[in-house]
Amino acid sequence: MVARSMHLAAVAVALAGALTLTIPAVPAGAAPAGPGSFSAVIDWSNFVAVHMAVSPAGDVLMWDREDGLTSARRWSPSTGAFVGTPGLVVSLFCAFQTRLPGGQVLVVGGTALKKAAGGTAEASTGLEQARIFDWASNTWSVAASMKTPRWYPTVVALPDGRQLALGGQLTKGVMANVPELYDPATNTWTELPRLAESTPPGLYPQAVVGPNGKVFVVKNALRQSAYMDVNTQTWTTVTKSPPAPGAGNIEMYESGKLLAVNIGLSGTESWVIDLNTGRPAWRQVGSLQFKRRKFNTVLLPDGRVMAIGGSSDGSLDPAKAVLTPEIWDPITETWSVLPNLAVPRMYHSSVVLLPDGRILIAGGGRFGSAPNFPSAQIYRPHYLSLANRPAITKVPGSIWTAGSTVSLTVDTANGVGSVVLMGLPAVTHGIDTSARRLVLPITSAWNPTTGALTVQVPSLAKAPAGHYYAIALDSRGVPSPARIVQVVGSGSASASTAVAAAPQPEAEVARAVTVAEPPQQD
Repeated sequence: MVARSMHLAAVAVALAGALTLTIPAVPAGAAPAGPGSFSAVIDWSNFVAVHMAVSPAGDVLMWDREDGLTSARRWSPSTGAFVGTPGLVVSLFCAFQTRLPGGQVLVVGGTALKKAAGGTAEASTGLEQARIFDWASNTWSVAASMKTPRWYPTVVALPDGRQLALGGQLTKGVMANVPELYDPATNTWTELPRLAESTPPGLYPQAVVGPNGKVFVVKNALRQSAYMDVNTQTWTTVTKSPPAPGAGNIEMYESGKLLAVNIGLSGTESWVIDLNTGRPAWRQVGSLQFKRRKFNTVLLPDGRVMAIGGSSDGSLDPAKAVLTPEIWDPITETWSVLPNLAVPRMYHSSVVLLPDGRILIAGGGRFGSAPNFPSAQIYRPHYLSLANRPAITKVPGSIWTAGSTVSLTVDTANGVGSVVLMGLPAVTHGIDTSARRLVLPITSAWNPTTGALTVQVPSLAKAPAGHYYAIALDSRGVPSPARIVQVVGSGSASASTAVAAAPQPEAEVARAVTVAEPPQQD
């Protein structure tokens, strides 16, 4: 294998063989995987984007660890300008953000900061706070607090709009053990004690809504993958997890099909699972060519997945930075390399897909004495340079009802190969529980004379209530710019308030479990 130039001494790793020779069903055709190109580095004047979330308006909400209450701001992809977001009254460092059905960003947990003496964090102490950002009014508000403080929690938006918080840490070595459910309709949290287990889920546990509407969780330490049913408060084991479960990133590259990246002990393994089958099981596919930890992945409209940044050993030493991004092809199930980043993007960096198809890569640092990277780069995938890019010129409004059919008009010289919905990105620490790509059934074929076609909107189980990119791909796999639409249930976008009855006090379990060694912070 030919060595490739990078800031890190290149350590090429042979592609791991698949456990079986079966090739999964091929998603809608991907565009040719050319190299693409990076912009120059964009100076963000001491602002490090630790958290990022695309708003329904198409701009990007982001915030830093430093600057206390003033760092949250919105960035315009078209102008590159920042706008402040007033009204934030707490720090949101190392929290988790997800999105309510109306597009508001819910930010849960995090850790407190002391502004005196350099802004050091109180030692791994979780917060029970929840805050809501309203993109339409550009303001922050206070939501009800959780029952349990959580630093490094995971939050999953459920099909009906309720929000599940699980995992995280109270204080060093004391891990949250009881999941909680937030109902935005009543602004209340409900504990789910029957879902507590003796082995807590840990920091930023990997979880995503499966195609059956239940929460699929890759359990840390137990080496199990299981469904969590919040209504019955029961677990159902699905299959055995790959080695070192929960240590890497997960992307739903097609409905119910997951790619788990860098979850093996080698630091390069990739595995897939199809939750649509009768007996789902993880299957090993091609490995990353470079060992990387504390990095980001981003899902592209054609089903490919990019791995960006990180370091070879998990440290924040720039000499160990992995500057070479890689891209995974769902057809060949292998990784190939892309042009190098200009600067390291390690721990506390963030990556999002923008509505126009470009990829924003920013941040890194804000950890002890490690260097900070208050800047950004923008990557243009190869297919954006191809001629005759398709465009969705007409949609039937911005609100789509789950299960209905909608008519689109697509201007294209190369036909329409597929139409997809992609969850609006919201990422921190390399995790985005809203990341999903859903290929919509075409119920009336594209008409080359009028440009019209009709597609079916998925159920809420597959497309939880909220905002999505609607993207048309032509016969080459080249995507259109996104139109942002809101998927709602029949009747309204409001969240259900139904919650399974909690046990009586005598059945209550401990909210936290003390562990001998705190888990690795990846």
